[in-house]
Amino acid sequence: MDIQTVLYENYRKKNHLSFIMIVISVLLGTAADLALGSGLMITLITLIGGAVVIAIIGILHFSKKLVFQLPYFSVIGVSLVVALIMFMSPTDQNIFLIYYLLVFAALYLNQIVFTVGFIISTVILVTFYIVNQDVLNTNLQFSLLMYALAVIVLFFQNKISNQLQKSVNELQNQVQLSLQKEQQQRVVLVDNTQIIAKNLAEIQSQSQTNHESTYEMNVAIQEVAKGAQVQSDSISDILAAVENTNTMVVNMIEKVEEITEQSSLTNSKSVQGREQSQKLHTQMKEFKQFISKMTNELTQLSGNVSQSLKSLESIQQINSQTNLLALNASIEAARAGEAGKGFSVVAQEIRKLAETTEKTANEVSTSLNQINMSNEGTQLQMQQIAMKMEENIKETELTTTIFSEIEGAIQRLSSEVYAFSTVANQIGEDTSSIDRTMNEFAAVLEQASASLEEVSATVQSQTERNAVLNRLIVETNEAIHKLQ
Repeated sequence: MDIQTVLYENYRKKNHLSFIMIVISVLLGTAADLALGSGLMITLITLIGGAVVIAIIGILHFSKKLVFQLPYFSVIGVSLVVALIMFMSPTDQNIFLIYYLLVFAALYLNQIVFTVGFIISTVILVTFYIVNQDVLNTNLQFSLLMYALAVIVLFFQNKISNQLQKSVNELQNQVQLSLQKEQQQRVVLVDNTQIIAKNLAEIQSQSQTNHESTYEMNVAIQEVAKGAQVQSDSISDILAAVENTNTMVVNMIEKVEEITEQSSLTNSKSVQGREQSQKLHTQMKEFKQFISKMTNELTQLSGNVSQSLKSLESIQQINSQTNLLALNASIEAARAGEAGKGFSVVAQEIRKLAETTEKTANEVSTSLNQINMSNEGTQLQMQQIAMKMEENIKETELTTTIFSEIEGAIQRLSSEVYAFSTVANQIGEDTSSIDRTMNEFAAVLEQASASLEEVSATVQSQTERNAVLNRLIVETNEAIHKLQ
């Protein structure tokens, strides 16, 4: 709380006290008027005037307005009430209200407020004696003397209070500055403490991570040492496996040679199969050409048969007309009587000849139709044979292609087998080199195992020191948190 706030609250309290004093003054003045029988008019004026002053002071005070100006309004208001009481009821006893007004003005311990109260009370006192000197038993000189003594006492009291208040204000300012400085130092201390705590937390985290990493490194080194020992123990097994591999490589080379011989034989058979397939393909193409030629001849024969059938149809039509002419001739011969008998015999013979011709034509037509149908069936079969031959030609071409591919595959297999044989020989040489290298590696592993044991001991010692350091950091961090 700063000095201005303290001063504000002080004035608020004094304003509240002055408000209470004004209320009491009005109530006492009203009661005095009633007790002395001053009359209804004087009592109402005192009560109403006091109520107006109380209302104005109360509104300003409780609404927290004009806090620092309210003392002047209060002094003026009390002055009005005091003057009203004194002039409405001019007695020697009411002169003491002037001292009440002085004490009220001195209540604020403010030189200006006291001066305002002093001026107003002096004016009221002098005016009161001038107006009412006939009814008063005391004289103005005596009252002014007593009034001056009271003013002097209150003046010096007010002055001493102001000096004391000034000292208190200066002391409060110093305390306020000290508090602000202390607050700033506290803020700086808290900020630095937070920074230190944050850094210590980070250091603690890093230390814990370092401790865990060192521990894991130690475990890993021990595992590596164990693995090196296991590898050293496994060298003999590896050497035995290398020897076994070398033996298997020799057997594999022998098998490769056998595969090479079989590949050569298979290649020869494949060449023969390809040649036979090519011959079969050539023969099938020739047979297909023969079938095509026969199909063409059958087609030509079908055309000739069709033409013969058309000729037979013409002959049958001629026979029908001849038979009709013979019938007409017989009818005319019958009409002619004896003169037409010879002509009738000729007509009958012509009819018989036409019937025989028609029968023969029908038989020939039937035979030709059978030949044509047989020819068409043969032609259809020849077409089917030609289609089958075409399919067989394609199959022989595919077979030839397959034989060629087999031949190429066998040649590639032979090349691969030869390359594999070369690799197998190289593997045999490499296994011998591996045998020598593994012996050298065994010696290196023994030396590495000894070095790993030394490193493991060093890491173990470092892990223990990191644990102690981490514990100290945790304790320091806890102490920093207690300072916050």
